Amino acid sequence: SQWDHVAMAVKVANKSRLRLLEATIDGVDATYTLDSSIEAYLAGSKVAIRRLVGQRTPEMMNMLSEFVEEVKGRPYKTSPMQLVKAWAQSTEQDDN
Repeated sequence: SQWDHVAMAVKVANKSRLRLLEATIDGVDATYTLDSSIEAYLAGSKVAIRRLVGQRTPEMMNMLSEFVEEVKGRPYKTSPMQLVKAWAQSTEQDDN
């Protein structure tokens, strides 16, 4: 695949600006603002942006906020077996 990273813009409690929820080698976090992240990625990367289409209900927004809080701080998985499994699955998907 031509893509090696995925992230999602999210609202984080007690923050006025959108954050980028992403998994990096340092773990899962929503530390960086969306605008600063886009600037950094555009400086040397190919970026695609997809907008969520559809109505966002208060229930959906609450569930997303809960998910963000649940996954923040989780470690990035880097065991050799997990990496091989992820590579095999991505190759299989590319072939379809």
